Amino acid sequence: MKNFILILSVFILSLFQINFTFAQGKKTALIIAVGKYPKEGGWSQISSEKDVPLIKQALESQGFQDIRIVQDAAADKNGIIAAIKDLTARVSAGDVVVFHFSGHGQQIADDNGDEMDGYDESIVPFDAHMRYEKGVYEGEKHLRDDELDILFTDLRIKLGETGNLLVIIDACHSGTATRGVAKARGTFEKMAPATFNPSTGAEKEVGMMTKNTSRGVNKGLANMFVLSGASPSQLNYETFDDEGNSVGSLSFAFNRAMRKADKNTTYRGLFENIKVDMSVLAPNQQPQAEGSMDVQVFGGKVIEQKPYFSIERWQDGNNVQINAGKVMGIFENTTVLLYPIGTTDPSKSSPFASGKVVSATNFSSVINIDKSITKEQIKNYWVFINEQSFGTMKVNVLLDIKNEGLKQLVETALKDLAFVQLTDANPDLIIEYANKYTRGNNLQLITSKDIVLFNESYNENTGQQIISQACEAIKAWTQGNILRNLDLQSDNFNVSFEFIPVSVNPDMTVKDEFKVSTITDNSNMIVFRDGDHFKLKIKNNGSKPAYYALIDIQPDNIVNLLIPVYDDVRKVRIPNTEFRIMPGDSIVLDYVFFIGPPYGTEVFKLIASQDPINLEPIVLSKGTGSRGGMNPLEQLLANSYNNSRGSGAASIPAGTASTYTLVFKIEK
Repeated sequence: MKNFILILSVFILSLFQINFTFAQGKKTALIIAVGKYPKEGGWSQISSEKDVPLIKQALESQGFQDIRIVQDAAADKNGIIAAIKDLTARVSAGDVVVFHFSGHGQQIADDNGDEMDGYDESIVPFDAHMRYEKGVYEGEKHLRDDELDILFTDLRIKLGETGNLLVIIDACHSGTATRGVAKARGTFEKMAPATFNPSTGAEKEVGMMTKNTSRGVNKGLANMFVLSGASPSQLNYETFDDEGNSVGSLSFAFNRAMRKADKNTTYRGLFENIKVDMSVLAPNQQPQAEGSMDVQVFGGKVIEQKPYFSIERWQDGNNVQINAGKVMGIFENTTVLLYPIGTTDPSKSSPFASGKVVSATNFSSVINIDKSITKEQIKNYWVFINEQSFGTMKVNVLLDIKNEGLKQLVETALKDLAFVQLTDANPDLIIEYANKYTRGNNLQLITSKDIVLFNESYNENTGQQIISQACEAIKAWTQGNILRNLDLQSDNFNVSFEFIPVSVNPDMTVKDEFKVSTITDNSNMIVFRDGDHFKLKIKNNGSKPAYYALIDIQPDNIVNLLIPVYDDVRKVRIPNTEFRIMPGDSIVLDYVFFIGPPYGTEVFKLIASQDPINLEPIVLSKGTGSRGGMNPLEQLLANSYNNSRGSGAASIPAGTASTYTLVFKIEK
């Protein structure tokens, strides 16, 4: 089955809203959004209308001015085809084009034998029905990938070899959420008669890129890159933004991935960063990619610029509003600096003023600045992050407990967790007892994505102990979630790592080394199996010596400390001061690591800093170690386990630390 239609969610830009300027070529976009499907079609309504402002705002911030939107009833099959043809007519050679579809997707009986599984992928226009009914509806209003291939080929011919096309389609055929906590886009039901036999003579799966070649159209085309949010057998979940709106789960992944992009960033690098954040937002989904992975994003037509925000509104002499908010990672207490417009590197000049974020919504923030500024002056300054606050930690918990006495006990216990907020809607976690999802007397803790974190039998004798264990599981999940989301950047302390798969002798010495490509699947995901071994290669791409630590975040968000390494012979952890690397150096560590359960999507996160990083008392004691003398990074991680009321949000000075993350799978 093709990767094309299993596709990606809302397209947002950067956490810090990097302002890219393309050296040449017009920037044009077409946004198709269908959410209010008519009842007679059989489709559920989804939140596509919430995707539109996210995509539009992101594209506008990147210099896209020609943006056309086709929505709901206007986005029937004929309307979508006409819009793509109109897009093709408007563009010229060398342009950069983004196409986005947000709506349902469905598999449909293959009509030309090019699918190994016998089914085409399709997007579902406004006038398409869900169910096959001979003589009434047989899929004629579905828009097949074969049809999209022809339309996009014409578009790529018009753009020429110097053009660039990014296709983003928020649709999936893979069904609905089991508990109804998060919406999913698509259906398990296939558009085919009951007697359809999905047999095919296709020898291999034909995706959009290979289709062009098989038709003989492989020269003179613009590069096209297609991103997908899930594999064929997985759900495509929506998620909730900071204001409780249901939106595409990959929007934040794109947000953070684009933040790191520069003129040298390839689609492979972009995809790697997307996988990192998808492991948080939708851990049950495995994003896919199709196209030339090593081509630069948007053809590399990017002028590097330190991330900044624009002042969009003057409130009074000391308060202004900027065009960035929680979606871009701006929270209350973030400190900023104002520099003259045109400043490319604020570290090389002096600021006009400093300020602090006093309030933030999804897309805007109010800053109180320390110098008086007039309404006429605001157009002369850009706003740069000085010290980023990570906001006040909050975890929404829903109680689905069919025993009032037990429910009151759980509520009392949760009051001791300052970051927990009880809710009846949009939960992060659910505590269940005696409902249709639990067995016997088991008390169960699950995530909104159906990952079971805790499941133990409850009775009056062990009740308090079981509730305490469930609370510990909430704390552990919260810390893991914070660490998964932790994303810091620094040109000075830019340290990365890579896996070196190895086989070992009985005494654990290395027998053979292998390329990482030998453990990479067709979706470019690294896959380890239980019992595999590997070594690590560390590289300092920054300009200063850096200390580094490495943490492992399991699928259930349990956090393990890998570096500094624990010496099994001496039964001590090697001092953190030993793990330091000079600028430009690469080091292959002597230690051999092995893979074991639990199975699922795992995250390794390397943290680099100007100071030695002492995570052992934080990770291993769950934040209860000594707080004296902690640097800001250690304080942030410690706060992820701090459950005392009134604890403030942690912040880290810009440029003093960086993170590098790899996501991989562990299978049996």
